Amino acid sequence: MPNIRRSFPGSSSSAPPEEKRRFDDDDDDDDEEDDDKDLEGGPPGHDESDENIQVSHVLGFAFPKRWLCCFGGKTGDVSSSHQSHARRSGSGTKEVTPWWRPNLHQISSCIVTKAPCFWFYNCAWGSSSSSGKFFSLRANRQPTDRAILARLNVLVGFVAIFQVGSALFLGIVNGAPALADRSLETTTEEEREAQSYGARNLTVWHLSIAVYMVGIEAFILVVSAILTVRVVRNVNLVGAIRYLWVLLWVLPFAIFFNIGLYDYFRATDVWVRHYWRDPTMAWYRESFCMPATTANTLCTVPIGANRTEENRWCLANYNSTECSSIRNDAQSSTEQWLYVYYYANASWGLVLICLLFLVVNTLEGIISRPLVQKSRESNVPAWMALPIIGCVTFGFVFTFAETSVLNTRTDSDANFIGPLYLATAGLFFLSAMLGWYISVSSIRNSRNKRNKLIFIITFLVVLILILFALVALFVASIIFSTSFVEIPLTETQRGNLACIIDQSGSCTGCDLPKGDPNRCPEWSTSDVTTVIQTQAKASASLSAIFMIYAVSALRFGWGMRRHIRMYQIEYV
Repeated sequence: MPNIRRSFPGSSSSAPPEEKRRFDDDDDDDDEEDDDKDLEGGPPGHDESDENIQVSHVLGFAFPKRWLCCFGGKTGDVSSSHQSHARRSGSGTKEVTPWWRPNLHQISSCIVTKAPCFWFYNCAWGSSSSSGKFFSLRANRQPTDRAILARLNVLVGFVAIFQVGSALFLGIVNGAPALADRSLETTTEEEREAQSYGARNLTVWHLSIAVYMVGIEAFILVVSAILTVRVVRNVNLVGAIRYLWVLLWVLPFAIFFNIGLYDYFRATDVWVRHYWRDPTMAWYRESFCMPATTANTLCTVPIGANRTEENRWCLANYNSTECSSIRNDAQSSTEQWLYVYYYANASWGLVLICLLFLVVNTLEGIISRPLVQKSRESNVPAWMALPIIGCVTFGFVFTFAETSVLNTRTDSDANFIGPLYLATAGLFFLSAMLGWYISVSSIRNSRNKRNKLIFIITFLVVLILILFALVALFVASIIFSTSFVEIPLTETQRGNLACIIDQSGSCTGCDLPKGDPNRCPEWSTSDVTTVIQTQAKASASLSAIFMIYAVSALRFGWGMRRHIRMYQIEYV
């Protein structure tokens, strides 16, 4: 077997250690031809069909032995697949890794070699072409980091394209007036007033906005994946660092909005019920109202206090009593369709998030940990920009917005959530400024070293305070969303919140004084509670994501402190 040349940033002519092998250069045509000859067909006696048939039992389940690489084990070594995986060191000993700490590099290697969407590469590209060298993985050769990154990048773009298409589809369904006649035969005064103000139903509590935001971040990933193809091919470290920062900024958005697609409190039912007569629901009425000719007539009966009132409306306008049953059946079918659509998007988004984590891990290994550490040290303010904006936004919503339940439930024990978000934003801003000073300050003598160490310790203390605040916000949001059912709103509070939440004109009586309990009888206490619980769930997920930021920054600061303490100023 000829030697396979490996190069990595900062390498010398000597062979690099195992943990630093990066960027396998497949430029040498002679070596490639020899490799193809030596590797073609596998080792003597090797039959790939037998390998596919052999089955190993892992934790009570049967798996083909060729799949064991996904569990960290080697083919033929069944016990290592669920207990540990081993890496050969230079001395020939095995370094055991616990099964609960998976080897992300090995998982990435397994994905790019076993994923069905990559099977066509070895057929489409010849081994003599440059494209074939770049994409194809030869038998029995461990894929290099560059090959893994190239294929993971393609896979990220492939998954993201589907999410972009899903968001475009929902936008066309909700917004394109040419799909159906969106005018109702009968409209109420409240609906005409809502349409005159242009109150289209992009509410912060509805799942449609999560789909649109996921589509935007997926579009950013598609563009980044296309631009990164040349970066990976040309081994461009600067471009790799930029791509890493794009992923670090997009990943929290992807996690947050993907969590929002899981409708735990069934806010979709509330949206369908109260926005059913809105023009954005025309496609759903055309699709699910039976017969379809009732989409803008009988199927649009407004919500009444009871079935008798709805039948009275139906008799007065269409001389029928079937309006309520037609509408209820159509709304039930719409809700089922929307749940399938949202959960399919959430599952697809979960796959994308896992791929992004693997890409980030591969990029950090290629760039090298010291360069990633230096890049983060130089961009701490940009790193902290997202949690600052998020904490300020949610702090103002919970503290000052009229839709915040904290402004109406004076007996709530969670009235500190809004101010605590604002305080956390201030702490994040302080940590960003400390990080900026640490990054621009240089060490020229012992005094500079001591001062920088003091600022790093202050940076760590601020991050610990941030972590405590975020844990308190997370716990309070969870308790707030669950205890709300046990302490229901009063009729006055329900009516006030319903008139603000509703944007489609389904409410009546909103012109009455705020203390009147007859405001918006169409919205029940359960409907308003569902919206508030959905907002609290968003607060809990956001605080959990920012906790990850705080922990990552804390680890970064601790490593920087250790580095500065070991820094030598004077030499003998």
